[in-house]
Amino acid sequence: MAEQLVEISDTEVRIEFTLNSKCRANVTMKSLSPTAPIAFKVQTSSPHKFLVSPPTGLIPPLSSTTFRVVLKPQTHYPSSFPRSHSDRILIKTAPYHSDSAADSEFLSQWFSSLPSTVDFKLRVAFVGPSLLRHAVGCGDVDSARNIIKRQRSVLSELSRGEAESLLRVAAELVNPDNMVNLLLESGLKVEPVEADADSEWKSKGWNELHVVAASDRMQEVSDLVKRVSDVDHRDKEGRTPLFIAAANGNRRMVETLIEFGADPTAADYCGRSAVDVARDNGHEEVSKALERGEMVLTAARRGEFQLLESLLRRGAAVNYRDQYGLTALHAAAIKGLEKTVALLLKFEADIESRDNDGHTPLHLAAVAGGVETVEALVKRGADFNAVSNGGSTPLSIARALLHDDVVQALINKPGM
Repeated sequence: MAEQLVEISDTEVRIEFTLNSKCRANVTMKSLSPTAPIAFKVQTSSPHKFLVSPPTGLIPPLSSTTFRVVLKPQTHYPSSFPRSHSDRILIKTAPYHSDSAADSEFLSQWFSSLPSTVDFKLRVAFVGPSLLRHAVGCGDVDSARNIIKRQRSVLSELSRGEAESLLRVAAELVNPDNMVNLLLESGLKVEPVEADADSEWKSKGWNELHVVAASDRMQEVSDLVKRVSDVDHRDKEGRTPLFIAAANGNRRMVETLIEFGADPTAADYCGRSAVDVARDNGHEEVSKALERGEMVLTAARRGEFQLLESLLRRGAAVNYRDQYGLTALHAAAIKGLEKTVALLLKFEADIESRDNDGHTPLHLAAVAGGVETVEALVKRGADFNAVSNGGSTPLSIARALLHDDVVQALINKPGM
């Protein structure tokens, strides 16, 4: 058996998972060699999902170094968690007996030439409050227990509101006892809630998303919007959760709800929209954010590139939607405005955003027949197999409209 050259900080890489966000974990290696530097090379079993920085390097004798594993934004929860059945991190190590400079490309080739290396295989585990809430909502007691076991702080770091919400989710399961007991016995701390609390918001016609929107419980929004049937649920006065957030001046909540599809034009029964109530309540920052979102969409529709760039640089909401669910990227795509599409993507527009009919920007680019726009979207990772509510894919649309160049651009992509 080869002599161990380094000591690894853990036997698995624990990544705090959040939907649609980059997630990171650091791994520390300590050299056990008193004389020679130790070269290392890190590989993943799923390079389409993970990035490693740095992927190669040298560890000075008896010193330590750290590399970072980055999980690219994921639109779905892991198929298995906390421990992933499919993901692995492989670390190759070898003594480096040379005075030559060793950049990443050189070390990668150097490792390929070695007859043998001392390797370590690390498992990947996904943890974090978002994933715990998902496990609780699914009634998956074993996964919830294993997340808590791996991340002891996951419960103690929850705010009071988050803890109460998590316990409520557990209590609403068909068979809640095991999950509720697990959370309480593992240290979930909740203060007694007065009986009037729930009845008060229910009397207003609020759902749980209204309650979260009225507070600053940002961590709960992404999970909650996937469970509620209507992100624009109206209370007894016609107010949506977005309206409540705007009335309270919570810009972060407003922008997050819009990104998840909330309708910024929805008015209450008195005819006031979110921007109206924000302006009336003196929340200038929120009203300007909402107004700039409308301007982003208008500028994209008109191809006003300089105005659009100026708005985005000033922090306007790139994923603002109109009442039809259309974003600026949809608007630019259907107009075939390749330069505008590239600008929106540069500012992290949601490339898989769907309008009310389930169309992505790529669907609408296929409608327009602009092959350059289609290629730009596909190159940036647009799903060319996406299916709309009516069952159409970008390819079927292009074929139906006889856009032969677009058809060829799509069928020449791998995976078709």
